[in-house]
Amino acid sequence: MTPTRAICALTVALAALARPVAAQQPEADRWQFDRLQFGFCIEFLVDSAHARKLLPDEALPLRADAVAGLGAALRSVVEGQPEYRSWMPASLCLYRFGTLDVAGRQLGGKAPKEDKDADREGEALGFLLLAARAPSAGSGDADLGRKLFTTSWRASKLAEGGQVQLETIRASFGKAPKGTDDRYTIRLGRTTLLWDGHPTRDSTAGGAVERKWTALSREGHQLRFTWTLQAQVTRGLVGALVVQGKDDLAKALQASPIRFVGEFVQGGSGQLEIARQP
Repeated sequence: MTPTRAICALTVALAALARPVAAQQPEADRWQFDRLQFGFCIEFLVDSAHARKLLPDEALPLRADAVAGLGAALRSVVEGQPEYRSWMPASLCLYRFGTLDVAGRQLGGKAPKEDKDADREGEALGFLLLAARAPSAGSGDADLGRKLFTTSWRASKLAEGGQVQLETIRASFGKAPKGTDDRYTIRLGRTTLLWDGHPTRDSTAGGAVERKWTALSREGHQLRFTWTLQAQVTRGLVGALVVQGKDDLAKALQASPIRFVGEFVQGGSGQLEIARQP
């Protein structure tokens, strides 16, 4: 065999060996979201009894005083009231976009003209995260995703063929019956969240937001989610949150010493990357 043929044969053999290795790498799915109309998170604490009902079997809740990077609102409660140090932190986030790209399909149209009705077109995406560790996770801090939801039934339908469990919820965004406040109504199962209020006039330049969590696929495999958001504007919020319902989520929210509705973000885009754990 000539040297040239030997090199070609070796190259083909190495390529054949490399293909199975590459196939073993976890594949990532990326959902894209554009024209952010608004977004915010509700931060709260969950006691041990309710945590056990919200968590999957064998998952371990993390104490608030042991979670690195705890938000300022929850941290002030934990530091000022020692009886809540052992409670589990949780976040419920909601973002409304004009355009959603789910499972390779774009939902929503082009940016509407600047008019008073421009913000009526859009769909929301949200998630419920609990500070807990799955049995197979390491020793670091982690979030478990207990709900990934959307107001778009078409997005839920597109996700049915994949690994992700995407729940359809009902929500409405408009004006409160009296006064000039906004009213956001979100229904997750038998939990209803009713928020009346408005963003403050003062604003700051937006920035990057990143959240990571794990959740189980439809077949029981562990998935790793990475949520990134690049907002254009950040504002404070003034208002009141009412929680109605009698399911486990509603009871956990009602029992929390704090239900902090955090920063209100607008403009920009987001991305959700979903990868199967090796």
